[in-house]
This record gives sequence, C-alpha cells and structure tokens, in this order.
Amino acid sequence: MILIIALLHAVPVFAVAMLFKRRGPVWISAVVMAVIGSATGASAYTGIDLAVVALATWLCVSNIPVTAARTTSTSIGPTLATRATAAATRLISSLLRSALLLGAVFLAFAGAVIGYNRYYGECADSVLSQQRVTFEQCRAAFSSTRRK
Repeated sequence: MILIIALLHAVPVFAVAMLFKRRGPVWISAVVMAVIGSATGASAYTGIDLAVVALATWLCVSNIPVTAARTTSTSIGPTLATRATAAATRLISSLLRSALLLGAVFLAFAGAVIGYNRYYGECADSVLSQQRVTFEQCRAAFSSTRRK
C-alpha cells in the first residue's frame, strides 16, 4: 500500500513528461509532487515518496532528448552570445537541481524530526499526566508514614 501511494506521487511527473516532452515542466512537476508528497504523507514514509518521485524524474528527463539551441545567424560556429546563453542555462539548471535536492533532503529531515518529537512528546506528556500527584496526596502519604 505504501508503494502504491508513493507511485501515485510519480504519476503526474510521467503525465507532464508525456504531455509536454520538455525537461522544464518535468522538473517543475517533480518539485511540486515532492512538496505534496512530503507535506501530505506520514513523516516515516517521506523518504520513499521522495525516492519514487526522484526515480520518475530521472526516467522522464533521461528519455527526453536535448534539443539544439536555435541560431538565427548564418555563421558556421556558435557565436559568443550563444555560448554564453548555453553556459548560463547550464548554470541555472544545475543550481535548480541542487536546490531541489537540498530542499527534498531538508523536508525529509524536518518531517522526520517533527514527527519524532510529536510522537514522543505526546507519549511523555501522557506518562507525566498519569504520574502527577497532588500536594494533598503527598502530605497524606507522608503523614501516614510518620504516625507509625
């Protein structure tokens, strides 16, 4: 059941890849589904959700061909502007991928920590509330032991 739910987070990534056949929309849908998967699921399964979305993204991006940059000049070699644009595009792409990876790791870690603290905090509160003793109970217990 856990894998089925995780696969449901990957379905929009596949659908966007089939519909648009471009890498940009695939990355955007992957980010959106990673956020939705980590926000809606239990913190224990966030890693599985993110791994399935990452696998779907990798499969989709690797199967989309890289299109050549369109040039309007008639020169044989790439112009300086074309090379600068390609370098800027690669830089922005790598920065976005790094941000996506760091964001996914942060969300997984933060979700696990919040879930851990929430669960054990509630358990600790329930144990402490069961062990609370009023002042009158303590006084009655001590006064009964002194009389003997």
